[in-house]
Amino acid sequence: MAIVHILKQGMTDPLQLTLKDKHGNTVNLTGSTLTFNMQDAEGNQVVTAQSVDVTGAAVGEVEYAWGAGDTDEVGEFEAEIHEVTSGSKLVIYPQEDYLLVVILEDRKA
Repeated sequence: MAIVHILKQGMTDPLQLTLKDKHGNTVNLTGSTLTFNMQDAEGNQVVTAQSVDVTGAAVGEVEYAWGAGDTDEVGEFEAEIHEVTSGSKLVIYPQEDYLLVVILEDRKA
């Protein structure tokens, strides 16, 4: 089942997640480098390899601060977080699906 994150167009509240392995266990991110990637329904990259902050390494807690323009387009997007471990191993989260990001239209007053 996909993890769903819903926000309104232009919002910049950070995306906060706890990363888990395919068995549902939290992962230890000590010494790892993480990046955020997101694409639209047509497969076009909207966000490519942007830095993810590790806020709780031992318990898999991370935060992605949306960059300028990241949430301007309304729609549904598939996202992943890529981890490069201290041993240079690539691990992609979520492992069994995608993070579904839904950006709703901002009905400006």
